[in-house]
Amino acid sequence: MDEFFGWVEARRHRGALLLAASMLLPPLGILGGGLLVYLCLRRDPHYGLVTAAFAALILSVLSLAVGGPAAVGRALTVAAINWLPLLGLAAVQTRYRSLSLSFQVAAATGFLILLVGLALVPDVRALALDVLRGVWEAMAQLGFGRMPEEAEGAIVSIFPGLFVGFMALGYLVSLFIGCWWYKSGDGEPGFGEQFRQLRLGRLLIIVVTVVIGLAIVTGWIVMTNLAWMFLIFLVLQGLSVAHYLVAERGLHKSILVMMYVLLILVGQIGMPVLAGAGFLDNWLDVRKRI
Repeated sequence: MDEFFGWVEARRHRGALLLAASMLLPPLGILGGGLLVYLCLRRDPHYGLVTAAFAALILSVLSLAVGGPAAVGRALTVAAINWLPLLGLAAVQTRYRSLSLSFQVAAATGFLILLVGLALVPDVRALALDVLRGVWEAMAQLGFGRMPEEAEGAIVSIFPGLFVGFMALGYLVSLFIGCWWYKSGDGEPGFGEQFRQLRLGRLLIIVVTVVIGLAIVTGWIVMTNLAWMFLIFLVLQGLSVAHYLVAERGLHKSILVMMYVLLILVGQIGMPVLAGAGFLDNWLDVRKRI
């Protein structure tokens, strides 16, 4: 890996080309984001910003050649959505070298963006339905059956919160990958050590508790969506707690493998359990009590 990253850093255009290529192959987008974070940590955020701008220029040229002027705007919009928030997180990580702080900044930013967005949109359900209708039509064309109306209605109600939460998850996974790559060749404390200490902190968990309480008591769509957004962050902290316990207690790592498999296959059970562990850890410091 050191040889590969040395090759990438030797010429700025190499990083830009790889970053642009990752956008053309969506499954690799998260790895491309990790590369952007790595370059910010290795050099500085300005270097990462210039690399991202160069990659956006490459995408613009390709879009112009394939889809005409209209495609350029779409390509630049997608690039901005994918890279600008990540550059912000990378700047925080570069400045403070704290994965927990970057995690907290992502949660606070997601909270503010979602809160403002929900306040400005007069009919959240109508907007979500317009977006999801296109998704469902595309899935139907691919041969997927239609969901029951009750399920569709439930998804429409919480779609904004899930959307912001999973977008934040994508940014954080890219951040984690970039930090892992960086620290694998650096003398600083390892990525695993910092990930195992991941937490939202007292101020944010107070906000989370109030939001969840209001969502349960009032059923207000704004609070419900904020609660679902925070669920993603609580699950990540729950994963951090699990990794900490396995590492500190000397348990076999196959336990983590089984946990991830169950999280994927039986998410409706695994996510609440991990979110609960993350929630309790903020209040009770579960890592020190178990």
